[in-house]
Amino acid sequence: MEFINKINNCKFVLIAENNDIFTDFSPYVPSINNKGVVSFQSYLKNGNSGIFYGNGYIINKVIDTNNSIFGEFYSHPDINDKNLFCVYGKLKNNQENLFLFDKSYIKDITKNSNYFTNIGPLGPTMNEDGLIAFRGFFKEKESGVFISKENSFELIADTSNIFSDFYGLPFINNNGNVLFRANLKNGNQSIYIMKKGNLENIIDTSNFFLNIGFFPNMNDNEKIIFNATLKSGEEGIFTITNGKIERFIDNKNSNFEAFRGAIINKNDKIIFYAVPKSNKSEKNLGVYKGFDPHLDKIIAIGDTFLDSKIIDFALNPVSINDFNQIAIRIKLENNKQFIFRVDF
Repeated sequence: MEFINKINNCKFVLIAENNDIFTDFSPYVPSINNKGVVSFQSYLKNGNSGIFYGNGYIINKVIDTNNSIFGEFYSHPDINDKNLFCVYGKLKNNQENLFLFDKSYIKDITKNSNYFTNIGPLGPTMNEDGLIAFRGFFKEKESGVFISKENSFELIADTSNIFSDFYGLPFINNNGNVLFRANLKNGNQSIYIMKKGNLENIIDTSNFFLNIGFFPNMNDNEKIIFNATLKSGEEGIFTITNGKIERFIDNKNSNFEAFRGAIINKNDKIIFYAVPKSNKSEKNLGVYKGFDPHLDKIIAIGDTFLDSKIIDFALNPVSINDFNQIAIRIKLENNKQFIFRVDF
């Protein structure tokens, strides 16, 4: 199934829906590569769960828990253009690991390591070279941000020094640089980047920012995007390029009153999640490709959709590609669930 929304000219391509095989796609987001292939996790009618991918015509299985060493998968899967898949998985002995899959092998990135007590939370991100950024806990409840390198991993940052905690996804681009959101022990919120072996503070709340969103991300041009609230009370979506901070949109100079996040591709195309200003008592979060709350809306909570109403959706930085496509999970009031690719 596919259709075009005549208001915003977006093309919706159905990847999967809950049916006689798939029962539940939540709570994880789908990911998408530059070929328009979407990967997702689902619980199955037979009680198992698995990782799958599709293009709108056919759905293929990567792996499931049926008759395998896996007890469950507990993150979104990320997919790259080589059809490599990474995901957090728990073995039947409850050991948590980061796994890399392709059509012919399974690689356990963190196997045989006494270093970790837990892998995660949330999920990993992967670039076209198969390098993976991920979070984990080790030692006595210290947490860290890591990058996989071939058959091993490297610690980027941990809570034994200036950092008190990490949030969201550590995001790796095709230059091998890793961006992450952290709180500092001095009380500030911050965004850091590991670039060419050097750890750099991009922005923090010591100056004009009051709060910084949990999911900053960047493209291969090193343009960083994030949502934040200023100490003046305004909130919006901001970008940083070569150290220069710019407002993409804010609630003072737009028809939106609140912002929850944004994602960006290599062409600097930006999708953001926001709540529009309205005289109605019901003000719902939506996904937007531009500044017009009506013409640029892709979907929103409360929208009529396929003979029901949208009550939930999910996407994050792994859900956009460089060809102006996003992958999104949608849940309706009638309990139907869908994974869609949206060409915007």
